[in-house]
Amino acid sequence: MPLPQCWGYRFRGCRRRGSGAISTSDNLQFIGDMHGDDWLCRGNPETQKAIWFNLQNGVLIGAVTLNQGREIRPIRKWIQSGKTFDAKLLTDEDIALKSL
Repeated sequence: MPLPQCWGYRFRGCRRRGSGAISTSDNLQFIGDMHGDDWLCRGNPETQKAIWFNLQNGVLIGAVTLNQGREIRPIRKWIQSGKTFDAKLLTDEDIALKSL
């Protein structure tokens, strides 16, 4: 059964670059179940780069990415496999997600 997934953009405004204006926006992606026991954040939302992991009894059941769309592929595999995680590993930015 396919996982629920959606994505979208949040417009933040325009900024000048040379003679033109460039619009800036954030890419948000949601995958899996959004109802769970524990939400963990990896990254800093204020810098416009973060991932929120949704765990239920230690099992990854869903996630939200902010400008981290390339991480959706491994996250999807983990959710489908019912993989459990140590919260410290998921939130440690010094550890590459693909190495987990």
